[in-house]
Parts: sequence; structure tokens; C-alpha cells
Amino acid sequence: LFFFRLRNYIKSLDVKMENSEGSDAEEFHLHGPSGAMSSILPAVDALLGIRNTSVELREAVKTFEDYVPKAHRLFLERLRNAPQNVKSFIEGRKDHIDESTWFALAAAFNSCISRVLDFRWRHWSFVEQFIVRPSSSTASSSGGNSVCPVAGR
Repeated sequence: LFFFRLRNYIKSLDVKMENSEGSDAEEFHLHGPSGAMSSILPAVDALLGIRNTSVELREAVKTFEDYVPKAHRLFLERLRNAPQNVKSFIEGRKDHIDESTWFALAAAFNSCISRVLDFRWRHWSFVEQFIVRPSSSTASSSGGNSVCPVAGR
């Protein structure tokens, strides 16, 4: 239902925009709405010190970040370039606090990481179930490509 009825209204578009001077029209690819356009998870990643190891996924997320308000992009940049994140803060305290306190901090941090991974896994499962699989069957029957830049990898 989602992919075949609702997704049509929120998919990506290729558009041509006429120039005010009358010169050649410019072509643009406008991505449809995505949760990746939110600043929440990138902020959590920056605060916790999570680094994406997939170049393809990192590039896809960067493309989506171009759609968030400029103030949000600047906020994310400040978080990413901060001298310390939660991970480095906890790692830096290992020799300065008692061992049981440090292990409690590390356990709390690991619990946060587990929750982020759990959320991402569930989210990806929904994306795969409701977008990637239906688009793959549609794409294979029409000769097109998947709607997800990193699907099937």
C-alpha cells in the first residue's frame, strides 16, 4: 500500500528550471522526503562519536543533509568539529576516576550505542520492506534502478 499508493506523491523528481535571462534551462534532481533529512540522528552520531564507515552511505547522507536548514547544518558541523564527544570524554577519564565509575560510564555509553543501532536496524527493516523490495520488483520489471542508493550492498 505505502509504495504503490503513497510513495508516488513523495518520490524524487528531475526538473528543469528556466533561467530568468532566457538562457538554457538548468536540470535539478530533487530527492523526495527522507528521515535522513532530519538533523536528529546526525546530531546523536556526532555527540556519541559514531563515524559511518560506508563511503556510499556517508555520501548519501551528506546529499540529504543539503536539504536541512542552514542553521541545522552549521549546528551539525559544530558538533562534528567539537574538541570532544561523549566517547572521547569517557575514554579520557579512564585514568582519572575509579575503575567502577569508569566501567559504569562505559556501560552506559555502550547501552546508548546499542539503542542507536537497534533503531537503525528497525528503520532499515521498514525501508527494505516498504520501499526497497517493492521498488526492486518495479525496477526489475521496468529496467530501472532501486530507489535506495545503497540497497543490496
